[in-house]
Amino acid sequence: MVAKYKYMKHSTNQLTKILTAAEGLFIKKGIEAVSFTEIASCCGITRSTLYRYFENKDEILWEIHHRKIGGYSSRLMEYYEQTNKTTYSRFQCFFHLLKHILCTAPHDLLFQSAFSHTYTRETMDMENGIYNHIFSPDEFRSGDMFRFLKGGLFHDGSVRPDLDPDEICAAAIHSGFGAVTALAQSPDRIIVCYHTDAATLADVTFSLFLKAIKSETPGTDA
Repeated sequence: MVAKYKYMKHSTNQLTKILTAAEGLFIKKGIEAVSFTEIASCCGITRSTLYRYFENKDEILWEIHHRKIGGYSSRLMEYYEQTNKTTYSRFQCFFHLLKHILCTAPHDLLFQSAFSHTYTRETMDMENGIYNHIFSPDEFRSGDMFRFLKGGLFHDGSVRPDLDPDEICAAAIHSGFGAVTALAQSPDRIIVCYHTDAATLADVTFSLFLKAIKSETPGTDA
């Protein structure tokens, strides 16, 4: 049993090492420029050893994405449980999550940016693609962020009644991720050019969005 535990621990550590090394290569060189052999070499292992963990580069990509989404969803739910659970509070939680990622793990945003083309290609057919192979039916998936924002009852009095739920949720996701990704790509330049930091600009951006969607009805609990 001890020997088996040691092997499992080594296997887990090796898997983490592979994913970390691969993510760094994808961010630095771009996904298309990174080969399976290069990932193995960066980890100090052979291709045959790497094949014990993954069959191809796409599996590595999706495993990295899968782990990140799992972490995001857990934190998002933690934020949400501390709110009054209105539509407006869901948008607050979403933007809070984005700022957290920007401040603590900007490399996540750089990876997701590099991964976006592969993600779009593979999710065009949700039924038959690798998406359903990676995510189990009961897991929070990357596409569930839209459903989280929209909720069961969108117009609950906390946001403007004239907002189209689909449009505003899509706008929040694309503009939100777009903003923090751009900020993560050039944090030093932001300081030099604007004499402020990326986190502050994220706060300003998200505050403007939240102000624009908030209900103007007096006494509304948002």
